Amino acid sequence: NLKIVDRIGTDFYNENRQKLYAVGSLGTLKGSFTNWDYFNQIINNDLYLAYNKGNSTGVSVSGILGHNLYQEDYKRTTLTGDNLTVPGLYALGNAEAVGGTDFIRKSKLFGVYTDINLDYKNTFFLNLTARNDWTSTLPEGNNSYFYPSINAAVVFTEFIETNDIISFGKIRGGYA
Repeated sequence: NLKIVDRIGTDFYNENRQKLYAVGSLGTLKGSFTNWDYFNQIINNDLYLAYNKGNSTGVSVSGILGHNLYQEDYKRTTLTGDNLTVPGLYALGNAEAVGGTDFIRKSKLFGVYTDINLDYKNTFFLNLTARNDWTSTLPEGNNSYFYPSINAAVVFTEFIETNDIISFGKIRGGYA
């Protein structure tokens, strides 16, 4: 009735780009080049405990309790060389004017969550969920947010005589 699940994954890439303008090109008569280096990595981990149990009285309970960690690391470096001394040589040492920029973005999100389902004789249903996240992208001390939900349903055709027009009916309501 009980199981532990852990899922971890990553998505990453490294990319190098280069844009070259030969000496004599329109808009940059003395030639120029730009080099970009990109790095991006995302790590996502979910670890949760799952429970599922029914009994002979018609009561069924299932639920999960877990946590999520999501982390992103992004870096971009740009180097530009203008006014080439030797045509066709696209190196920083061959440029009269050199410039560059660095951009770094890191973010982390940690969350805890639960999802609880109650069922009585496949007629009455109750679902409760809750999640709280803490993120590095908001100010410390004000970086937490909570979002719950509740849903309930009843299969009303269990209490009335069914016919060709109404063979199954359920009323459901929820708040999130």
